[in-house]
Amino acid sequence: MKLSKRDIEKIAYISRLDLSDKEIDHYRQWLSQAFEYFSIIKEVETEDIEPMTRATEKTNVFRTDEQVKTNKDIEGKPLLNTQHDGYFIVPGIFEDDKQ
Repeated sequence: MKLSKRDIEKIAYISRLDLSDKEIDHYRQWLSQAFEYFSIIKEVETEDIEPMTRATEKTNVFRTDEQVKTNKDIEGKPLLNTQHDGYFIVPGIFEDDKQ
């Protein structure tokens, strides 16, 4: 498919590109060549080929979710000594030290 200079000017206008005449000619040739490749690909016989959902047949390799004990069940941690209603009490980072 050969594109005209006017086709490239329309594409540039829609894309809000300010192209020089040299750039218009370059992109006209480049896009025309790309469309020619697409027409070649259209000729490939694909009727008996099953569609793919991914490039490889690998499956999800993530581990399954399992319930585990939380840190509040572990003894000997310094933060465990500073709890209130099951939550850790830690030094604030937004407090003003100028009090």
